[in-house]
Amino acid sequence: MDERDILFEFSHPERLRILELLKKEELKLSSISNKLSITTAEVSRHLERLTNVKVIEKSSNGEYFISMFGTIVLNQISNINYLNENRDFFLKHDLQSLPSSITCFKALSRSKVKNGTLDNVGLIKEVIERAEKYLHVISNQESRLFKEAILETAERGIEVTRIYSKPEVIPEEIKKAKNIDVRIIDDIHFDMGVSDIMGGLTLPNTLGVMDYEQIFVGDDAVFITWLNNIVKYCKSKSRPI
Repeated sequence: MDERDILFEFSHPERLRILELLKKEELKLSSISNKLSITTAEVSRHLERLTNVKVIEKSSNGEYFISMFGTIVLNQISNINYLNENRDFFLKHDLQSLPSSITCFKALSRSKVKNGTLDNVGLIKEVIERAEKYLHVISNQESRLFKEAILETAERGIEVTRIYSKPEVIPEEIKKAKNIDVRIIDDIHFDMGVSDIMGGLTLPNTLGVMDYEQIFVGDDAVFITWLNNIVKYCKSKSRPI
């Protein structure tokens, strides 16, 4: 059995429907047949194929369930579906700008792609201003609008981490401010901000230019945790000024 065998089993729509059912609960053959309105003979054939590639298993009481291996494979299929649904975005943007070890489509799928540069500037500012416990910002861009919002957040007693890769762009006010941990990393190819409330991520287009026309924004816990993991990775590679 190789990857072609597994991919082939996932190519049939009825087998995908069966797997969607088994993701929710363990079921016997007859229950699957009734729920999907297909014959028991057809269900039996599909179950046998899925069992042969170890995606599902059968319990002692005759109920089928997704194996641990099958769960992992299904997650990868979900990633492919997410990529396909957002194909236009990923054709035009460089996801390899993110640390490869922590790229996570599940987390990205918990956010929303927002369009419109002016609207997105407002969303990024909202990420900064709504922080209640912490704020992390990774970017070489420092507009007056964002600088003032970051300084005001720090003045409220919020612990701020600000990471750059170009020392020459760091404003003196940021360097001298209390509650701001200013750090330098060798290279940055994305912009992001995350707080305990929400987060946002900007990627470069295929020409390497940061695209503020389309950004990922969200307040889902999985998305925020993932952004914080990026911060932890970058902090480990950075140094204080």
